[in-house]
Amino acid sequence: MQVTMFKGLLPVNLPDNWFKGDTSAIRFANLDGKQAIDFRPVGGPVLAFWVSSTPESSQVFQHYEKVPEAAAAAADWGTSNQHAFAVCGRQVVKMFGQSSEELDLTHLA
Repeated sequence: MQVTMFKGLLPVNLPDNWFKGDTSAIRFANLDGKQAIDFRPVGGPVLAFWVSSTPESSQVFQHYEKVPEAAAAAADWGTSNQHAFAVCGRQVVKMFGQSSEELDLTHLA
């Protein structure tokens, strides 16, 4: 399953088995500008995603990290658009396009 974030700059391939159960249990948070997603209810870890660039170039760098348990426990989790601030719907991807560079995390299954 692919989730696209940050107006198409960060398409992420995630394990399909995380999306076979009750996906409404997946939670979202904003961790200092990083999009955090709690996949624990569907068998995955808590991950944070963000993009960066350098002033010298227009290249965008894609990043992710596993969120430490203490940070996950302190996060303000929710399911609303406010909490899923960087996740793009198909309409946004259609408007802005999508990076050809995909972050492949299917190995986390």
